[in-house]
Amino acid sequence: MFPLLWVHINQTEREIQMYKVYQIQMKGEKNAEKLELKRDITFYGSSKFNSENFAIYTQTATCEADTAEDVFELMNCWNDKEKVVFCEGERPYSLSVGDILEDTETGAFMMVDDYDFASIQIK
Repeated sequence: MFPLLWVHINQTEREIQMYKVYQIQMKGEKNAEKLELKRDITFYGSSKFNSENFAIYTQTATCEADTAEDVFELMNCWNDKEKVVFCEGERPYSLSVGDILEDTETGAFMMVDDYDFASIQIK
């Protein structure tokens, strides 16, 4: 018979990283200014964004993810829906150029750009 050995593995608890997702929601509106801004930001990304534009964004979801890239994957592949919590009354669409993420730990904001994420300032 083999002796029973107890092995204690020290695991450090990992804090759950959360990101808030902000998107421009039209919801049937016929607001030409909002539509034009959505078009410009969708085509040109952060180069057409200024902090006053944040007023037209709506928080649509909160995601549990380690990185912004993970949020992008979660909201495009929808492969782990339990990590994406929709805000009440909102129906987020796939994350795309012009959408904004807020790192809830640091308070930093970033916009989905053509090939990466651009750091943006919200005043």
